[in-house]
Amino acid sequence: MALSSLGGDTIVVPNRISSAGNIVHVSCSQINRLTTKENGLVMFHQRIHSIITIGIVQNIQEFFRRNIYTIDDYTGTSIDVHLYKNDIEDDVGFPIPNVSVNNYIEVIGLARMNENKSFIVAFRVRMIKNPNEITKHFLNVIRESMLLEKRMNITTKTIKQPDEQKQIEFPDYDPNDLSQREQIVFEIIKKYGNGMFGISREDIHNHLNHMNPIDIDNSISFLLAELLIFNTIDNHTFKSYD
Repeated sequence: MALSSLGGDTIVVPNRISSAGNIVHVSCSQINRLTTKENGLVMFHQRIHSIITIGIVQNIQEFFRRNIYTIDDYTGTSIDVHLYKNDIEDDVGFPIPNVSVNNYIEVIGLARMNENKSFIVAFRVRMIKNPNEITKHFLNVIRESMLLEKRMNITTKTIKQPDEQKQIEFPDYDPNDLSQREQIVFEIIKKYGNGMFGISREDIHNHLNHMNPIDIDNSISFLLAELLIFNTIDNHTFKSYD
C-alpha cells in the first residue's frame, strides 16, 4: 500500500514492522498529526501498532460500555482515550482505573481515526503517581522517534532514476519456513491470542507444557524478530498479525 510520494519515490509501507517490542512511546501531537483512517499511526513510513502515551486528564465521560478520557500532554493538542468496559476474561487484572480530572495517566493502546479525528482505543489505563515517569516518557518519545527515523534511512535506500517512479519492497516472512516447534507456538498464539490483549507468555507455556520452556521462549523471540507476532500491553503478552 503506497503511503506517500516524496520526490517521486513511492514508499510501500510494510504490512509488519518491528520496533522495541512494537510498543512505541508517542506524544498526543504525533497521534493527531500522523494517524490516518487507512493506516493507523505511521511514523517515518513505518506502521506503529501499539503506543504508550502520558497526559493529564482534562475531562471524563462515563458511559455504560466505555469511559472517554480527554488528555493533554502540552505538545500542542489533546486527544480522547476510549477505554471499553468489557466483561470478558481479558479484563481480569485490568479494571477501570479510579482517576479524576487533573490526574496524569499512562495509556497503552492503538491510535485510530474516525470522522477526521484521531483517538486512542486503550488496552490499559493507569494513574501516574511518580512524576519521574512523565519525564522518562518524553525522553523515550524522542529516543524512539530518532530510532524509527534512523531505521527508515537505512531501510529505504533508493536508486536514482530521474522521471521514473520507484518502489521499495518490504517482503514479509513466509510462515511456511518455520520449524515445527516455531509453528506450534505460532498456532497457539493465533488460536488463543484473539482477545483484546492477546495471550500471555505464561498461558503459552501452560498450553505447551509438554515442550521445553526454553524452546518456547526461543520460538517467541524468533516470531517477534520475524514480525509474525507483536507485543500488546507489555513485553510478555502477544498477538498474531494474522
